Amino acid sequence: MASQLNTEGIQVNDVFKTWKKRVVLVAMSVILISGIAVPVHEVRAMEDAVPHSILNTTQEENIPDPEGPELEIYAENFDDPDNFGSTGGIALRAPWLQEGGGGSKAKTSSSTTAPSLPNMIKIDGTDALALPLDLTGYGNIRLSYYTRASSYISGSIIIEWSKDGGSSWATLETFELPPGTPDVKNKEGNTLKSWTLGSEANNNSTVKIRFRTGDAMQANMYIDNVAIYGQAIPGITPAPSPVPPGEENTEFTPPQGVTLYEDVEIGTAGGRAIYSSIAVPETAAAEPMPVMVYIHGGGWNHGDRKQALNSICNYVLKRGYIGVSLDYRLTPEAPFPAQIQDVKLAIRYLRAHAAQYNLDPSRIGVWGSSAGGHLAALLGTTGDMVAGDTVELDTGVTVDVPDLEGSGGWPEYSDKVQAVADWYGPADFTTTFANNYSSVTALLGGHRAFDVPEQARLAMPGTYASPDDPPFWIRHGDADATIPYTDSVTFAGQLQSAGVSIVDMKVYPVRVMDLQERLPRLPMRRHGPSLMNM
Repeated sequence: MASQLNTEGIQVNDVFKTWKKRVVLVAMSVILISGIAVPVHEVRAMEDAVPHSILNTTQEENIPDPEGPELEIYAENFDDPDNFGSTGGIALRAPWLQEGGGGSKAKTSSSTTAPSLPNMIKIDGTDALALPLDLTGYGNIRLSYYTRASSYISGSIIIEWSKDGGSSWATLETFELPPGTPDVKNKEGNTLKSWTLGSEANNNSTVKIRFRTGDAMQANMYIDNVAIYGQAIPGITPAPSPVPPGEENTEFTPPQGVTLYEDVEIGTAGGRAIYSSIAVPETAAAEPMPVMVYIHGGGWNHGDRKQALNSICNYVLKRGYIGVSLDYRLTPEAPFPAQIQDVKLAIRYLRAHAAQYNLDPSRIGVWGSSAGGHLAALLGTTGDMVAGDTVELDTGVTVDVPDLEGSGGWPEYSDKVQAVADWYGPADFTTTFANNYSSVTALLGGHRAFDVPEQARLAMPGTYASPDDPPFWIRHGDADATIPYTDSVTFAGQLQSAGVSIVDMKVYPVRVMDLQERLPRLPMRRHGPSLMNM
């Protein structure tokens, strides 16, 4: 039926529009004849009561075809320690929805052989793990993920998607293995799967994907590294975020001794307010305190400052810093340089309100991991640069610096920082990896790095390195499966060549999990070590 409706297009749509009007007219006639008074909203509800699946199928707009490079819209590796821990047993929270029967919840399971370390997601019991997606502005949607099974006797995971928020479902895969026995159990290692969703996912704000238990489990069955890809639809602005806000994750009670300003409006950008979270001692210190600013990762396309609320409170209690966590515009909302503009805005705000928070404006340090590491590094090398300044690229060409400052507020204050910790941040956009990395493509406004070489270089922190840059502390693992460790090697070399006085750079020749033995206080994040609880 659906394919027939799609092929007939406008004719079928007109039929249903006419039919829907007749339903309402008949209902109104009955009301008038019987003399019953019915509120207007109930009459409108009669129209709304027409089956949603019918209306959704037939009310497709005439939208342009998707075009351009495939973009990473959303990706989750389930390895961020603040959201998923590093030892297993953590039930997934928003934006993921637990829809399993009887309170069954999908949880993390740590493994040294997961596609990305340390976590996979175990599907068991009556688990049903769903992800709502707003795919406005995107088409040709593709879902990818890993599956894995061990100690398999029987059982299955159903992977499915919905075009209408869960009212109806279409199966993409039934993941199962040949039956085993208690004596001879089957297994299958990490296997990458990829499926293209139907055209009804295009420009659709009510898509859901779901991983749920099918046949009863006598096995260990897992998923990992879920990602959504698509192409941009010309003329349609993508949703600010492809997933709903992580409301469950924002319910946080600060520990005793800490005052948390959770939603501080620091200025405006892109026509909306920008927020930060700031943690200070309940009792003000005798002297202004240094500041540690955290910039979240997430491929520049997802993530939330509130994932680090516990960490910034620990900065206050355990380290003697004022703790700050930043939000910035993500690539579905705006490309580079929007992200660095918002980060710089936050630094200026802190200096403008130094007295209010009893902070020392001459001692502001910043750190980030993954995409956050890139922004922390870029902040370190571009302090107080303004549009109209010039910079020489590694090609020998001198070009104008883009507007890195923005106009969000507090322009009279400096955005320089005094220390940078960069954990496995992308830093080299001249490589084949960067050219093929969809997150970089989205950062560059939908352009592959090789197609816009000047723009790509202007988004690299090493481009702006100069002798007056602050000390840098850089860490990466050579087994990083997401960002090549050579990015950090290249960036450290650029800093040293520019005469930066302190560049502490180290690449660990070990698996990510082994770093816990060397850095016991530091939990693991997506594709390298993390300082979240430093």
